[in-house]
Amino acid sequence: MAKTLLHGFLRGKYSHNDPKKELIVHLESVRDIAEEIKKFHNLSVSVENVALMHDIAKSHKDFQSYLLNNGRRFDHSEPSSLFLLNETKNFMEAEIVRRHHTGILDLDDVKGFWTSQEVRENFSKRIKEFAGDDFKTIEQEELEYLQYKFFRKKYGIKDWLDFKTIYSILITADRLDASNLKKIDFKKLKCNLEKLNEYISEIPKNDLSEWRENVRETTLKKVNKTVDKPGIYTLTLPTGAGKTIIGLQAASLISEKFDLKTIIYVLPFISIVEQTTIVSNKIFDEVQEDHHLANMTKDIEQMTKLERFISFFRYWSSPVVVTTLAKFWEVLYSPKANDTMNFHRLKNAIVILDEMQSLDSKLWSGFGKTIDYFSKEYGTFFILMTATQPEIAKGIEIAPNVKMPRSRHSYKIIEDKKKIEEIEEIIDFKGSGLMVFNTKKSAFAAYEKYRQQLEGEVFFLSTWVIPMERKKKVKELKELENDGKPRSLVSTQVVEAGIDLDFEWVFRDFGPLDSIIQVAGRCNRNMKRESGKVVIAELVNENGKSFASSVYGKVLLSKTKEVLSGLKEFSESDIPEILSKYYKKVSSSISQEGPWYKIENGEWGYYIPLIEERNEALVFVDIDGEAEKLFEEFHDMNRTLENLTERKRLWIKLQNYAISVPQEDMEAWNRKSNGIMVTDFEPELQELQYGMWIIRQAGIGKIYRMDCGFVPPEGDDLDV
Repeated sequence: MAKTLLHGFLRGKYSHNDPKKELIVHLESVRDIAEEIKKFHNLSVSVENVALMHDIAKSHKDFQSYLLNNGRRFDHSEPSSLFLLNETKNFMEAEIVRRHHTGILDLDDVKGFWTSQEVRENFSKRIKEFAGDDFKTIEQEELEYLQYKFFRKKYGIKDWLDFKTIYSILITADRLDASNLKKIDFKKLKCNLEKLNEYISEIPKNDLSEWRENVRETTLKKVNKTVDKPGIYTLTLPTGAGKTIIGLQAASLISEKFDLKTIIYVLPFISIVEQTTIVSNKIFDEVQEDHHLANMTKDIEQMTKLERFISFFRYWSSPVVVTTLAKFWEVLYSPKANDTMNFHRLKNAIVILDEMQSLDSKLWSGFGKTIDYFSKEYGTFFILMTATQPEIAKGIEIAPNVKMPRSRHSYKIIEDKKKIEEIEEIIDFKGSGLMVFNTKKSAFAAYEKYRQQLEGEVFFLSTWVIPMERKKKVKELKELENDGKPRSLVSTQVVEAGIDLDFEWVFRDFGPLDSIIQVAGRCNRNMKRESGKVVIAELVNENGKSFASSVYGKVLLSKTKEVLSGLKEFSESDIPEILSKYYKKVSSSISQEGPWYKIENGEWGYYIPLIEERNEALVFVDIDGEAEKLFEEFHDMNRTLENLTERKRLWIKLQNYAISVPQEDMEAWNRKSNGIMVTDFEPELQELQYGMWIIRQAGIGKIYRMDCGFVPPEGDDLDV
């Protein structure tokens, strides 16, 4: 490679303008960073060629003029990839360079480009445009032969893994050097036992404390004995057994035993990432909270270059990362360049997958095959952790076979379908209670109907409550619980997993069995009373349509009905047997699909995000006068490279005031609220651009209420 870089066409050429950086310095820096990443993660792929030649066509006179802001934009990736092919005869490395600013394509498209007549005819010409007429390129006959061999070659999963690994390393190294960072300060993964023991000693004691401590100690002993190589492991414990601490400590033991680099804790919802990060910080010295609402703790001026890089690209630089399933899915499968940056971080890592039953059941098999493959090829350890273990992949159980000291609650199934106004016929509302509904509008309707009848202070939770207020409400509920005061909560499924709250009784609108059980885990959670009651009824709207059918697939609902058929009442102790029957029925009834099967067929560019995009409006709720100021500052800031991190920081702050609402609901409120404009008054809401709104302080109490969040327009159906 030294010979290539000494060619005269690189002398006096630059890769970036601000600050001015010599091209040869950039290429060699990217190589050094890439080699550092490769060494840290014990990766065997070759990165030197792509690192040293990914930007080599920036030496073109048009790109150099562009850097000085007086020339046209020049696409350097494709001619750089042609140069690499000329030097290495490696089409896959050339493709990595060609797409390092965009994304991975399907194999058919890759082969279509590289075996095209256009490449054949223009190959030599395009290289010599920047390398000079004297530069020697491969002969036409040799190029045609290479194209033929490449077209005929079969590529499999291992090729995809190697391709994406090199791609991930190159993109990370390139973005780091462009941010003027010479290295990543990789820190060793270490558990702080002193902090852990102090944290455990501070947990309030209750009737389950001794049992939980025994479960923790027994599990950790089994982990030490059982885990002997990379693979898939399951940690199946009842809700309320303290799985978060046990899982993190088990991951720490495994990482120390096998000298692993990273613990990645994956959760289904953003709402529980923050609290898991808090617990993780009690065990480890450095933890990275990663999701699109994660707050930056420093102003931009106080941040180091690496902190700015991490915040903008969401790069996992810390030894412990707490993130969402949607982000983990993106890292695994997304073909987009920036989405792939964390891919290499899965090498020699341990991944805790918490509450994986939230993954759509039609994706279970493909996801299971994916993690099984990574455990074999990447040496990744996976822990599937839940009380309701779905049949995603075969794993070795590392938790002891334990049950609660006694059943904490019983289930009552209401056979007749009910309307919201009929719930009071099946529940007496005595004591602290939780009511969970399948749609935000049906939850709101129930809150309006029953808040005067529920005991104690009454709260409402859904994703129509802005994130900062959701956190406050959960905190207030926990404080009331600790003080032994009555409280009630009306909610959507946002409370299903990870929220440590305890109620005397629970009502749940009918849904999939695992969702029912997750909600039931909040009933007599800490065994403070003899027994709690969980009541399940299928709610319908005025037209007799089930709210559950608006949210869940037919198979999950029908299989739940099958296994619960004839069971009018049962105990928590009956759940394992019922759940096993349920998962077997689901697995045999759903055709499996997803990215894994596409990758097997060479569709490397295929991707569907885990969260479906709907016709939702992004709504900022200006409850304190800050949201509009933040938006104006964000909007007025120039979109320059220097401002990217600051704009990201402002956007993250804005997300604390943001909710997603159907666009049609915002348009309905706009017609009602702003139909008659009075110039002396501030409008209650405004569409900032299509699909983006702000509810101003004049609309607080009407369009958005502090007690329950966004208020649906009157006369709206409840199936959202």
